Order: sequence, then C-alpha cells, then structure tokens
Amino acid sequence: MQALSLEHSVTLTEHTVFRELSGEAVLLQLEEGIYYGLDDVGTRLWQLMLEHKQLQQAFGAALAEF
Repeated sequence: MQALSLEHSVTLTEHTVFRELSGEAVLLQLEEGIYYGLDDVGTRLWQLMLEHKQLQQAFGAALAEF
C-alpha cells in the first residue's frame, strides 16, 4: 500500500458509508463489516477532506479553522 501525501485525493468507495449523527460521524466499510466512530474534530476533518477532495486543500482549510 502506498503512503498518503498531501498531493493525494480522498473519495469514498461505493462500499463505504459515511453518516453524521449529532455532530459525530460513523464510517462503515460494508465489505469488511468494520465501522469507525469519529468525534467532532474527526468528523469535521473528514467533512473537509470530502469537500475539498485534495488533501492539501483540506489541510489548508483545517489550519484556517483550527
């Protein structure tokens, strides 16, 4: 597996579900049956990655926010 860098982009696969619940989020990998819970900061970072796609832009937005 290749290491991520800020030049990479982030997308959800068709087998991954992302849902927000009261400021927190859950990621569910349907094929593996594994889920991850994100706190409010993790949820916001994930939102920024999905919004900006490219990690460099999401990183910049996160720095401006936090």
